Amino acid sequence: MPAAQPANPRVFRFIVMASLGVAAFFMLATTHADPDLWGHLRFGSDILQHMRLDSADPYSFTSDRPWINHEWLSEVAIAATWMHAGSSGLIALKLAIVAATMWLVIHTLAVRGVGRGARLLLGGLALVGILPRTLYVRPQLFSLLLFAALVHVLTHAEGGRRRWLALCPVILALWVNFHGGWIAGLGSLVVWALADAWSRRGKGVRALDALAWTGVSTAATLLNPYGTGLWDFLLETVRPGREAIGEWGPAWNEPAVLIVWLLLGWLGAASAARKGSSRDVRRYVLPVLWCAASLMVVRLDAFFALSVVGFLGSEIEAFLGRTREHRSLPVVARAAIVATVLCLAVSFPAARSALTCVPVQADEWPEPDSVEFIHLNDLSGRMLTYFNWGQYAIWHVPPAVKVSMDGRRETVYSDAMISGHLRFYAAKEEGVSFAEGLRADYVWLPVGSPAAAALKGRGWSTAFEGERSMILLSPDRTPEEPFVQPASGGPAATRCFPGP
Repeated sequence: MPAAQPANPRVFRFIVMASLGVAAFFMLATTHADPDLWGHLRFGSDILQHMRLDSADPYSFTSDRPWINHEWLSEVAIAATWMHAGSSGLIALKLAIVAATMWLVIHTLAVRGVGRGARLLLGGLALVGILPRTLYVRPQLFSLLLFAALVHVLTHAEGGRRRWLALCPVILALWVNFHGGWIAGLGSLVVWALADAWSRRGKGVRALDALAWTGVSTAATLLNPYGTGLWDFLLETVRPGREAIGEWGPAWNEPAVLIVWLLLGWLGAASAARKGSSRDVRRYVLPVLWCAASLMVVRLDAFFALSVVGFLGSEIEAFLGRTREHRSLPVVARAAIVATVLCLAVSFPAARSALTCVPVQADEWPEPDSVEFIHLNDLSGRMLTYFNWGQYAIWHVPPAVKVSMDGRRETVYSDAMISGHLRFYAAKEEGVSFAEGLRADYVWLPVGSPAAAALKGRGWSTAFEGERSMILLSPDRTPEEPFVQPASGGPAATRCFPGP
């Protein structure tokens, strides 16, 4: 019998890349309901309906500072997408933003002369690096896209195409209206421009063109509805003190993210130390900056990944060596084909759900019966809410009910108001007294909450109690008639955004 011929390497590579592409698509399509998504949808809908930005918060009775909505354009995009295509539209919006980000990454690597095989490898590395920030539909997605755009522009400028720097003010003008991450973009531009001026020293005024465009870009951030008021707000609120929120903590609190951080750090350091590597300081300043920053604040890990791949891609390619052609046995190729087909067949139902449903995890949110109870009894007044449930409540409760706290934090609440709520949730004596001082009519808290137990000890009564949440009634408020209780909904079924 004649010997079996090796499989065509191109066919095998295509099968492998198709398999990886399908897997990446399914991972990216899987979307979860972020605690703020209900609020983003509500606020964006309000802007589209009234064509204005409210400076006074109409949803919370404890808001004690003017509302600076620094993510208004993202919320408009989210609301407009939802109105036209529902949950499938939100998932498609997320996928489109991630795809555009990866397109910029791949083209940045091409500008740096990275080979096709290495571009795919490094693009996959960048995708893994930004993956934790793509699990939700949220304004931060736009920061990933605009940061990738900035890296792309600076790569062209570094290669001598200085006219590309004129796009920096455009990027910053958009960014300042999409997400507060524009501060990271402007800071990156300042650091890179200083490194650029150093590397081009001796060229006279021409060496300062990047700094000049940085000044124009800084002025472009004033093109927002609040002008310098947005600067004042962010200078006041962007500071340490959010470590209690997981993604604002250090990288070592999330082992999976830390592993990727270590891999990126090792690749960056090893490629820089390689004999013959570039000594252009412009290539290293931003990877070093975001290496340190993402170690302390884990949500900055995507900037680290994009800067390492974008600025050091050619150095990493040289360090790893060019990919060699591999001969593949027919059995391996057949196995890859079979595995791909089986993967698609088994995952099709889940993939279909991933493209149409943003799941609302039953163990994270109030049960639907609690929302039904509020509507059945036509509740109105002040409702002291659990922090993560604030924007869920803003979407689901009647307009006559005002919440006490939600994820907007410093955007509408003072530090004293935030810390008072946190002490209340922990059932500290001063926190319970603070909560009572708010003169709320109702409290909506998780079942078993120590704060709920403390209030019961002070005369609050149970109006509703479900599997996940309970609503307490103030001792100062007596219902005219007994509350109507919802019929039990039975075991929680799969819930899709917006729920209840």
